[in-house]
Amino acid sequence: MKAKRKALALLLICALLLGLSSTACEAPISGEPDPIATPIAVELPELPNGTEVTPDTLIETVDPTQAPETVEIWVEERLLVDRDGVKMTLESVRREQGYYDFLVLIENDSGQPITVQTRDASINGYMVNFTMSDTVAVGKKANCDFTVFDSDLQRCGITTIANLELRFYVFNAENFGDVFKTDIITIETNAAQGFTQSAPKTSQVLLEEQGVKISLISKDADPYYVGYRVWFLIENSGHENITVAAEDDSVNGFAIPGLLFESILAGKSAVTSLSFPKDKLDEHGISIVESIEFFVKINNNDTGALILQSERIILNLAS
Repeated sequence: MKAKRKALALLLICALLLGLSSTACEAPISGEPDPIATPIAVELPELPNGTEVTPDTLIETVDPTQAPETVEIWVEERLLVDRDGVKMTLESVRREQGYYDFLVLIENDSGQPITVQTRDASINGYMVNFTMSDTVAVGKKANCDFTVFDSDLQRCGITTIANLELRFYVFNAENFGDVFKTDIITIETNAAQGFTQSAPKTSQVLLEEQGVKISLISKDADPYYVGYRVWFLIENSGHENITVAAEDDSVNGFAIPGLLFESILAGKSAVTSLSFPKDKLDEHGISIVESIEFFVKINNNDTGALILQSERIILNLAS
């Protein structure tokens, strides 16, 4: 029953977010791989670095049904948090259609109603989105969970969940005041020992400065809200937590705002996209994307300080 309620809730959330974000709600709930959100690459020869890209340098998206199945995992029960009257105990992981649920018992003796969410989550070194927002009344317990969807895993090429990292953010459920935020918590599954995560295949390095490397993966088109997307691998080998954003975007010479905004912790990577809404492309009479231009701006995620702004990046995409 819980899986059915979660599926219905996801459908409602997707309907609400459809007009808000060009990358919202890409996760399937049917268990089938997502042909839009899963850029699976074929290997091409290594190319020299540069800022201008032609169609021959792109790795095209191929049939996502070729994605390998994920590996069965389990976790040991353990106390994750015992702070300020709040206890959180990891109990198990459950495989559902299209997602994994990590089950957590929350005990609230803090003297105030609390809501618990996750922040700064990664799996096998790749930033992902965990879904969790649970409220627990004063003096009560609740069986809660945080969820990761198959589309997030497939996009990063993850077939085995070996280790997870995340923070828990706890705030007052009535006045929204901060209660506490944990340090990064590491969780290992049965597959962790000796495991190495393979990196997604890329075609060309677009930027490599100050510990940040951005490489091109693939392009795809969405016949619905997201009209066009270009996928990137962003690696943050520096010592700062960063945000990466695209600015001054244009398509075929028309100024059309795209969406690329990604937070990446130090030492982590992310697979993300620069996307353009279909309605904006239609407004400018664009049915075939021939070129995309943009700048990349990178800031410190903790202080907001500018780390770097790239030269203009030009993607020539016409066949």
